[in-house]
Parts: sequence; structure tokens; C-alpha cells
Amino acid sequence: LEAEIERLKRNIEAEEAFDVERENLLGMLEQLAEVVLAAQQSLQAQMDNLGVTTDTADTLLGRVLAERLAATLHRQEMDEIASRAYIWTSPGTEDTLDEVWYRDYMGDTSHEALGRFFWQVDETGTVTLYLHYGDEPIGLTAETLSDFKASLLALATGYTEPIRVTETLEKLLSDGALSDSDNQLDNMANRLFTVAKPMLLVDDWVANNAAYTNVIVAAKVLKRRDGLYNRLQPWMPNPNSTRLLDATDAYTLALLQRVSMVPLNGVSSLREAQDYYRLNHDLSNNPNDRPPQRPVLTSVYEAEAEALRLEQQMVARLRTRKNLLHPLVVTALTESDRTRVFCMALASGEIDIEELPGDEGYEALFITRDGEERVFNIPSLLDDPKMHIFIKSLLTFVLDKQTFDDDFVQRTFDRYRNQAQDYAALWRDWTSEEGAWNDWMDAIDEDDTINARAVFDILKLSRLYALVYMPK
Repeated sequence: LEAEIERLKRNIEAEEAFDVERENLLGMLEQLAEVVLAAQQSLQAQMDNLGVTTDTADTLLGRVLAERLAATLHRQEMDEIASRAYIWTSPGTEDTLDEVWYRDYMGDTSHEALGRFFWQVDETGTVTLYLHYGDEPIGLTAETLSDFKASLLALATGYTEPIRVTETLEKLLSDGALSDSDNQLDNMANRLFTVAKPMLLVDDWVANNAAYTNVIVAAKVLKRRDGLYNRLQPWMPNPNSTRLLDATDAYTLALLQRVSMVPLNGVSSLREAQDYYRLNHDLSNNPNDRPPQRPVLTSVYEAEAEALRLEQQMVARLRTRKNLLHPLVVTALTESDRTRVFCMALASGEIDIEELPGDEGYEALFITRDGEERVFNIPSLLDDPKMHIFIKSLLTFVLDKQTFDDDFVQRTFDRYRNQAQDYAALWRDWTSEEGAWNDWMDAIDEDDTINARAVFDILKLSRLYALVYMPK
């Protein structure tokens, strides 16, 4: 096109006579040449930004390939974790799961996804590739590479959502490794036991001096999980102590052993284990955090699974930062039903905290709506003047099953659930940003970081439970 424009210009300029139309035509050809040049330069820039004509990393292709390489390396790192195995291929085949899922799910939608891309030419002839996913289309330029890549990844994430929702471990195993075939069930039991075996073997000293429980963790909906339990139980150390635990993770099947030897505060590596747990569940707010070079391989107990579920709900419902619940609060979640009732009573104004005369601290009363009072008898092991009354009261409510018997706890919860409409105004006030829970936070000494964090977590839980059970 450039050559043709130049040829036309030479032919017209060869005419010696001056003519207005001739000059206008030459001007139009000049403008057309400028448009063609702008289009050529912009297309070259688009190819450079896409990474078609250059192999530098600072292109869209380079950045996407970097994401792919990071995912591949992460997969290799995952495979190196001791006592853990991942399923990357479809059972009974050599096809990778991503290939199978792309074939099954993206066949009908790939054209629709490609339709989100379009070319746009402006009045100067500049050509730009656009991606429309979200509120506004975004054009590809050197300045928008990061945002364009983010939109591209968001597009891929959106189209693969059905895969993440549908393709759970339960479905994969039920269709293959835990199908109706007893041979496949035996193979899966053998594989799970082989992977977990190094963590399960205990020497005679441990067996004689520690209490331990074998735990098989599987989703309740997992097909033939009882058959898996029946095959694994005889192979376990102390088979009678083996139990089946419902998993909250639809993508995990685990064989664990819980050993009780010393109090948690006597485990010197607990802090490192907690840090690893934080990173493993993406609860760290520090973008520079990296998993430890030597991971601490610990098995979670039931309260940690409940704590993780609540931590995720608080991020979604309360818009709080990702963070771990305080260890004392997690300890209370070993009796999750009692912790829930305590937090709901707090939101309902039924726990009365009274300041005692002098420096004697506080006293807590549980006051029900029918006038019944029950005093928190703080046990001696919690009688620490440095411990906040909220923490003492919560742990007392969990431990003291004479003052707060199981029937009382269940009746109290049933009252909150069945009479939620009567509590709605109280709960709505408590859960608001300016609610009464703020008064307790204001009363905490800013330097008292340990109490402040635990009390804040108790208050957050009380707000969460009030939101969950508040009538729609």
C-alpha cells in the first residue's frame, strides 16, 4: 500500500499544470500515507508487546510464560513434600488432568473466549488489540502490560470456574480410583498408606509413653469412604484408636496420626509450624513471605480445620484481613458448639462483665432472658491476672461442664436459632462497624498485644455468628 501511494504521488506530481483538485488529491495521499505509517508502527508495537517479534521477558507472552513456569515449578515443589502425594493424571490414563479438563470443558466456550478480543483503529490509524472482560475494555500497550495480563488471567479464571467447582477429589476418585471395583479401592488404600507410612510408624518408647489416635480424613460425600476406612484400619498402629473424620476440603484425602506427648507450649517448633500453616493456607498478608526451606510436617487436629473455615468466612463476611485466629481461640474451638454459643451470647448482651472493687479485676455472669444467672467459676489454671476476662470466660465456658452443662448449652443455642427475630436488633447493632464491640477494643491497652489479639478474635467470631444466624 505504501508503494502504491508513492507511485500515485509521482504520477500526479509529474503533471506540470497547477490544479486545485490535483493538490487536494496529493494532500489526501499524504494523509493516507501517514495513516498507513501509523498503522504499520502500531502493529509493530502490538507484535512487540505480544512477544511475537521479540523474546524479551517484558512482553505479554513472556509474562504469561513466567506464570506457567512458576506453576510448573510449584508443582515440582509440591511433589517433593514428604508424606504427601498429588494426582496429576486421569486415573487409568497418561493424560494430564489439565488436558482432560480443557477438552471436556473448553470445547464449546473457546470461541466465545476468543470473541472477547478485538482490534480497534482510531482516527490516526493506530491499531490496538483490546480485551473486554470486566467493566471496561483494556487496550494492549507497553504501559498496560500488567493490567492486560491481569485481565487475561481473570478471563481464564472465569472460564475455568466450572472446573474448580465440579472437579473435586471426590468426583475424580469416585469415577476412577474409588469406583465400584474392589481392586481399585485396594490400590487407593495401599497408595494412601504407603505415602503416610513414614509419619505413622512409632517406636516402642512413643507407643508406651504417648496417647495417639489414627485419623482418616475424607469428605462425607466421598464414594466408598467406609470401604476405604475398613481396609486401612487393620494396617494402623493401635487399630482400635482409628477414627474417620469429615473433611471440610473437597480436594483432600488424608491419613494422619495425632500424638499427645507434651503440652503445646512445650513444643519448641510450634512457632515455625504455625508460620508454615499460615503460608500453606495463604493467610499471610506479607507478599514477601516464602514457605520455609525445611517445612515442618505437622498434622492438623479438628479444631484447626474449624478455625480455617471460620477464618475464611470472616474475610468474606466481615471484610477483615487474612489472619490466623489466636491459639487460645483455636483451643476453644475443640468444643466448637460451646464456643459458638458463648460468642452468640456475647452478641446478645447476655454475658454481663462487672468490674470488681479495687484491683480485683472483673467478674463474668451469664444471664439468660428468663432471669437465670450462672456465674463463671474461673478454674485455677486460668486464674492469671494478666489474662483478659473474655479469654478466661470463653475457656471456662468450654471447660466447665457442670455450671454450663451440655443440655444448657444446647437449649441456649436452640433459643438463639428459634427466636432469631427477637435478637435481630441486638445482633444488627453488635455487628455494625460502630457496634458495642468497639467499646471493648477501646478498653484494651494498646501495648497488651497478646490480650488485644485474642479479645479481637473473640469479638470477630461473635460478629460472624450473629451475621450467620441473623434472619434474612
